[in-house]
Amino acid sequence: MGDRISKRPRTAILIVVFITLLSIFSVAYNGLNTDFDFENFMPENEVSDATTEIQQTFASAYSVVLLVKDDGGDVITQDNFINILETEKAIYEDQNISQHLVDPTNPANSVISPVDIIATSILYSMDPTTMSMLNITPIPTYDNLIKVMQVTSTENLKIAVYGILNNPLTPDQLKAAIERFMTSDFNSTSMSPSAQGMMILYNFNKEDIGKDKNTTALQLELDMQTKIDNTGELAGIFVIGTALISNDINDAANESIMILFPIALAAIVIILILIYRDIGDTLVGLLGLVIAIVWMYGFGALLGYSFNPMTMIVPILILGLGIDYSIHLIMRYREERMGGKGIEKGVSNTIIFVGEALLLATITTMIAFLSNLTSPLQPISEFGVLAAVGIFSSFVAMILLIPGVKILRDRRKEAKGKISERYIKKKMNGYSMEGINSLSGQAAKRHPWGVVAVALIITIGLGIGATQVETTFDMNDFLPENMETSQNIRFFTNEFNNTGEATANVLIKGGVTDPEAVRSMEIAIENMADDENVLKTGGQPDVNSFLSVMYDWATNSSGEGFIDQRYNETFSLVYHQYFTVSNNTGFIKNDTTQDDVEMLVGWLFFNAPMDMVQVLMPNDDGYSALMDISITSQMSSDDTMALYNNLMDDTQSIRDMGLYAQVTGETIMTELIISDMDKSQMTSLITTLIASLIILTIVMYAFSRSFVLGAVSILPVVLCVVWMWGIMFIFGIPLNVMTLTIASLTVGMGVTYGIHITHRFVEEFKRNGDIDNAVNKAVGKTGVSLLGAALTTIVGFGIIGFSILPPLQQFGVITALAIGLSFIGAVFVLPAILVIWARTKQKNRA
Repeated sequence: MGDRISKRPRTAILIVVFITLLSIFSVAYNGLNTDFDFENFMPENEVSDATTEIQQTFASAYSVVLLVKDDGGDVITQDNFINILETEKAIYEDQNISQHLVDPTNPANSVISPVDIIATSILYSMDPTTMSMLNITPIPTYDNLIKVMQVTSTENLKIAVYGILNNPLTPDQLKAAIERFMTSDFNSTSMSPSAQGMMILYNFNKEDIGKDKNTTALQLELDMQTKIDNTGELAGIFVIGTALISNDINDAANESIMILFPIALAAIVIILILIYRDIGDTLVGLLGLVIAIVWMYGFGALLGYSFNPMTMIVPILILGLGIDYSIHLIMRYREERMGGKGIEKGVSNTIIFVGEALLLATITTMIAFLSNLTSPLQPISEFGVLAAVGIFSSFVAMILLIPGVKILRDRRKEAKGKISERYIKKKMNGYSMEGINSLSGQAAKRHPWGVVAVALIITIGLGIGATQVETTFDMNDFLPENMETSQNIRFFTNEFNNTGEATANVLIKGGVTDPEAVRSMEIAIENMADDENVLKTGGQPDVNSFLSVMYDWATNSSGEGFIDQRYNETFSLVYHQYFTVSNNTGFIKNDTTQDDVEMLVGWLFFNAPMDMVQVLMPNDDGYSALMDISITSQMSSDDTMALYNNLMDDTQSIRDMGLYAQVTGETIMTELIISDMDKSQMTSLITTLIASLIILTIVMYAFSRSFVLGAVSILPVVLCVVWMWGIMFIFGIPLNVMTLTIASLTVGMGVTYGIHITHRFVEEFKRNGDIDNAVNKAVGKTGVSLLGAALTTIVGFGIIGFSILPPLQQFGVITALAIGLSFIGAVFVLPAILVIWARTKQKNRA
């Protein structure tokens, strides 16, 4: 290959240009996908399959939260309640928003608001004379509720809240809605209750979302925020929606990359100029990087990969890692020219000697990134593929472009009688980079066992911390800390103990209307009563299912200040023929038949379809039924998995009836994602190590007839991984979706550096058997290229540490650290091991 490129440099350059044009066409034709949300991280297992089926089967609502905060520390004031009601009215009167509510005709069926509940209760408690004076009716429209609050002082409002929550006639579900939707400082037993915040939940028809560009979730949430911003400022009201959060993350990532990429590029240019001391060599190296990035985008666009906050850093990764190829090729070419080789021979030798090591390094680095394909999490897999493509593109672009350009450029210079001073051999300065690197090899030559012992002691010390690194997963972690959305989410997370928004789901399939199946569901719900993290209402587990819908329509929960709009007297009479009501729930009677249950279900499908399609849908095997279980919103990993196991045990009665029953839910999915992340990291790390060891062993045996050298080259890499994890533990940096990939990256980079040192050491050792000279050349000559490569890579990733996105900050800092550790392992630890290997080999020969 070296001879072909040296003879046809223009052909090599044209190949690069052709692939680049194809990549540009791919991006222009396919476009770039930027999707990034929770669903992207869902692994393939029974739990996620159940979640997907629930989303596709049931007309579940798309929920958006309004967070209300008050700077004075209390939202329960007359002015705040009026402001909130005026805001809700403005949102409801906007047809672009209200037409997509679950029930556009009645906001009470689509909006859960403590303010609405409290104001409605005060309205219903008014006598007809007062209503007449206020010119209002006993119908809880927003206009009527606003008028009610205008004559209700803050003091009377607090008295009313106390009365509602402490009146035994108030329905339990209303008490629960008020308490759960207030911040944790809210005291329901106080005669003058206060709360620094509350939440309001809007439920939209999920089938309407995304039908056209004007009804996307993002547009809906932006419209809501616009209405809020235009309706007074007494209470701070903020939209917290999935689409808005995802949009903020992508905007922040784009802003961050747009700032950091030019800075990283400029920093690498400065370092290259210091190393090369030649503008031409610097520019051709940068051109190769840009071309590799274009190829990567072209490939990603072709496959429809998402360029999200995770994959957006791949261009910077290519900058940091891809420039190594330029440095190694140019520095080795200069070394060949200093040794008296001509242009073509210099290029040929460079490609033969360095190209072999670069190809091997490329393969191992690609393996490191492609090992992420073992991850069940799609964004991590796509990140690994794009990074591997970027590395391969860097190798191909550099191996074709740099030799081709160097040949044409040097031929032109020599035709003019010029020879670059870079090819004139100079005496080594003791304080040059070569000198410093050569000094680092002295310890390896004089005290190799001492170096190894120190490395092992450090590994043991840091290894203790390495086993205790925490794994976390939260999409909201991608939000910048100083962004308003981030502050609102932190407030939401920290100040609401039980928001009522967190739910677990049970997907049930089969003949659920069979009386025995109904009993098995009733038993399952009863079993949930002793689950610590299942929320209770009226002493019963807070579970929404078609059984609870039947119970709601059959029982009258009207009380003081509240009219039960779901109660139907006719349905109630029929229901009580087939179900017994006890302890705030219903139980099927022994003589009830499946036809009886089907009749009740049919009535509800005809008269309350919006209620039923959220919990029961016909299928080929009978029905798909859904249980929504309200659970504690903040749990530890152990508590979440305990809840999952408990719910699986609770629902065993359903499976015993031959029905399908799978527990799922976002909280449970998050914990399973974390578990998969841990497994993914170890799998990819082991895959990378084994694959790299096999390849290194084969190549090193072919090169030096030694099976040991492969293991020798990879040993320092293992130590570096332990060092990195230990340092992460010391500084409290967790493993997340970004830092998770660093272990395999460390192996890839460490093996790359190890290949170059081992390859050069063995090359020199084979010539004359001089161990000292082999160390000097490996560390002093190749080490210079490694130092330059490490510095550019560290700078490239170090700059990512200044990203406004916390996970990217952590990724940048830890990756820069990993590169530094890999360099130390290759230049300090590996030479010592190679010296021991060489001395052992000489002793065996003797």
